[in-house]
Amino acid sequence: RDLDLSPGPVLLPNTNLLLACGKQGKCYLMERSDMRLLQEFQASLNTVNSSSAPNIHGAPVFWCNPCNSESNFVLSMFVWGEQDYMRAFTLNPGDFRQGGQGFVSVNQSLMHVPPGMPGAMLTLSTNGDNAGSALIWASHPRSGNANNNTVEGIVRAFAAADISKELWNSKQNPNDNLGMFAKFSPPVVANGKVYVGTFADPVLDPNGLGPPPQKNKLVVYGLLPSPRH
Repeated sequence: RDLDLSPGPVLLPNTNLLLACGKQGKCYLMERSDMRLLQEFQASLNTVNSSSAPNIHGAPVFWCNPCNSESNFVLSMFVWGEQDYMRAFTLNPGDFRQGGQGFVSVNQSLMHVPPGMPGAMLTLSTNGDNAGSALIWASHPRSGNANNNTVEGIVRAFAAADISKELWNSKQNPNDNLGMFAKFSPPVVANGKVYVGTFADPVLDPNGLGPPPQKNKLVVYGLLPSPRH
């Protein structure tokens, strides 16, 4: 019935917990040792009034701050299902162990992905324990449904502390254009750079008489070095 846990499970740091999300837009928090279900919650909603389910195709990402031990940290979860806004949830494991609510919704982005599949693929980056440096990177279709079509993509950066604040996107400067969106391919962040894989431009002429398609490419974003004076 197309109800699989599409992104696969994620282990939560400093805990014996794991979480998996699926095509109904729900996430399931479980005890790792015996796979006991601890919480089921709706993490994605259909906000465009279509008939499609709010599928979660990209694995959620997590950020703990502080992140010292199970008794002294708060865990944030970020997920961006199709037909929806990006949403942030928090879990205080200490309170949860004492009968608390589990993951609680706290924040959402101000824009949603375009109608259609697959929602957004997320990555979190941070400069050590510097809370102000935590960023959420999201890649998703700029427009159109990427289920059976190759569509243009976009990359966005948000402050993890408040995902209603978009800090940058790849359409602000023509030289930063991502190209064609590659489904299920999250950005990768390393050494101050962001790496995003893309699909090739589709061949629009069915007879092959048009210009050759742009090849698949790896797009790399990073801060330019300051000019020397």
